[in-house]
Amino acid sequence: MFLQEVVPQTLEVIKQKCVSYRCIVGRFSTDEELLDGEYFVAVLLRNDAVKYSSHEVLPFHSSQMGRVLLTVQVFDTLLCLR
Repeated sequence: MFLQEVVPQTLEVIKQKCVSYRCIVGRFSTDEELLDGEYFVAVLLRNDAVKYSSHEVLPFHSSQMGRVLLTVQVFDTLLCLR
């Protein structure tokens, strides 16, 4: 699931309520640096559907709003089991 304009308060609710998902956040700062009004992108990966491999947050140089590109490498668990 791809999410846009996630705010820190919503991220906490997502992490608490979606325990069967891995939450990958697309931002450069750390959790300690969350600011009021800050928003970012996130990807939710269902733990039983895909196997997480890695992710990378890349600068989106032409963005005037400080956006980033989030890439996530996963494997289909059904294909991994075959």
